[in-house]
Amino acid sequence: MTPPFPRLEKAAPLPEVEGPGTCEGVLLLERLGRTSFGNAHRRMLDLQKRLASEPTESLEHLILFEPDKTVTLGSASQEAALLLSRRELEKRDVSVRKVDRGGEATYHGPGQVVGYLLLRLGEEERDLHLLPRAIEESLIEVLSQLGIDGHREKGRTGVWVEDRKIASIGISVRRWVSGHGFALIVEGDLTPFEWIIPCGIRGCPVTSIERELAEVPDREWIEEEIARELARRFSRELKR
Repeated sequence: MTPPFPRLEKAAPLPEVEGPGTCEGVLLLERLGRTSFGNAHRRMLDLQKRLASEPTESLEHLILFEPDKTVTLGSASQEAALLLSRRELEKRDVSVRKVDRGGEATYHGPGQVVGYLLLRLGEEERDLHLLPRAIEESLIEVLSQLGIDGHREKGRTGVWVEDRKIASIGISVRRWVSGHGFALIVEGDLTPFEWIIPCGIRGCPVTSIERELAEVPDREWIEEEIARELARRFSRELKR
């Protein structure tokens, strides 16, 4: 199998990838719309388990949704990442969840596009450092179509616009099936990021597509372009 992304130094842009002549599999796009984080997370865990146990029966998935207000703590995160207590966060209608992805703390909320990418990772795709890099490059490509110059920061995970973070990345892998994925900030209140240490970076500035463009592009268009770019980069055939 031709690898969907090459081995490169950190923060170097990944070149365009044409992929093999035929697609390696089918990626099913599943839009959940506005839903609770817990509902989407349960759906992701169920599909990840099925993909691992039924390798010829279940389709690979890209789940896209708009979450309610939730702080998630990744495997590298501690309670110290919360600058407000859980009780204070709950008063602000923000739930806190420990999740099985890599990375630190981040905030999910209305106005974000959160994506769970569930792929059966072939032998050439099992570099778990390059998997998030490929997701980052896919988001950078979509941002470029909007006229936003996104980039990767050396030694850090996510997508940035100058010094401002616009997308977070965190993955999990079970029996070589990927889970979790990314959160792209399209619009909405950014204040909750001040209540945590996002991605382990104290005082990390964040931004959104709305803030960068002074307008909000169509969410459905953004989701469609993300799905197209991920399918292209990972050499999958996109189905809806």
